[in-house]
Amino acid sequence: MPKKNDIVRLTIERCGLAGEGISHLDGQVVFVSGGIPGEVCDVQLLKVGKTAIWGRVHALVDGSPARVAADCPYYPKCGGCQFRHMNYAEELEAKRIRVEDALRRLGGAEIHVSAILGAEQVDRYRNKAQFPAAPGPRIGFYQARTHKVVDVKDCLLQSEAASRLRGAVKEWMMEYSIPAYNEKVRSGLVRHVYVRTNRRGESLCCLLVNGVGVPRETELVHALRAAEPGLVGIVLGVNKSHSNVILGDSYRTLWGQDFLSDTLCGSDFRLSVPSFYQVNPDQTEVLYGKAVELARLTGKETVLDLYCGIGTISLVMARKARMVWGAEVVPQAVDDAIQNARRSG
Repeated sequence: MPKKNDIVRLTIERCGLAGEGISHLDGQVVFVSGGIPGEVCDVQLLKVGKTAIWGRVHALVDGSPARVAADCPYYPKCGGCQFRHMNYAEELEAKRIRVEDALRRLGGAEIHVSAILGAEQVDRYRNKAQFPAAPGPRIGFYQARTHKVVDVKDCLLQSEAASRLRGAVKEWMMEYSIPAYNEKVRSGLVRHVYVRTNRRGESLCCLLVNGVGVPRETELVHALRAAEPGLVGIVLGVNKSHSNVILGDSYRTLWGQDFLSDTLCGSDFRLSVPSFYQVNPDQTEVLYGKAVELARLTGKETVLDLYCGIGTISLVMARKARMVWGAEVVPQAVDDAIQNARRSG
C-alpha cells in the first residue's frame, strides 16, 4: 500500500481541472502537482486518501517538450496561476480537453471541441485585482488550497497600477499600524485591496474593511494618489460579515469618483465597484464577436441576457436583434446598465 512521502514512478496521463497532472497507482487516481501529460516522473506522495492520492513532481525522468521554467517567483506557492510550468499551446490544449471532458461526463454529449481561441497578450491582461490582506501585514493572493496569504509584490497577470496601489496600501498600514483582518479570530480592519483598471490607463481603488471607516483616511488618500497618477477614485467598502465574501454591503467615496469607464466592443461602459465586468477585455471582444456570429441574429429576435451585469452582452446583441432584455439583481450593476444603455442610444 502506498504511504505518505513514498516516491513512486508514474506516467502523467492527462491534465486535471487545476492544471495538475493525473496518473494512476494501484487503481487509485493520483493528482500530481507540476506534472504535464506524457511525462514520466518520480512523484512524492503528499496525501494518501481512500479513493485518491495527491503528490508533486520530485524528479523528471522523461520530461515534456512543453515544459518551461516558470517566470514568476511566487509560482506555484501562490494559488493564482495553474499553468506557468507549461507553454501556452499546451495550456490551451489542456483547456480544450477540459471542456470536451465536461460535455461528455456532465452533459452526456460526445462533442469534439475545436481549438481554443488563444490570447495574443498572456500577461498584464487583467483589469481587476482583488488582493486579500492578512496580519503581518501581508497583501497578495491565497496559497493554493489554503487561506494563507502569500505576500505578492507584483503579479504578471495584473496591471502594474494594481501592484503599485497594493504596495501603497501596505506601506500605509505599516506606517500607521493599521491592522489587517484576521479571519481566525474575526478581528482587524483591512480585508481586501480591490483595484479596477481600464484601457486608458486609469484606475479605481477600493479598500474593503471590517468596519465603517479607517484611521488616517487623509494619509491613505495621499499615499494612493502619489503611487498611481492614473487614479480617478478611492472608495471604502464595508464588509463586517464573518465569511469569505469579498465585496461590501455599502460604499463611501473617499476621493474622486466611485466608478470607472471603459470601452468594449466600441461602446463606453460605466463600472461601479460591485458590478461584474469581464477581466480580459481583448478576449472578451473575441468571445462576444463569436457569440454574435453563432447567434445568427436577423433583427427580428428578442434576446434575453440573464445576469446581465452592466449590460455588455446586451448592448452588443442589441445591434443585431430587435430587442434585448437584461436581468440583474445587483443594484449598482442595474444603475450602471441603465446608464450604459442610455449612453449607447
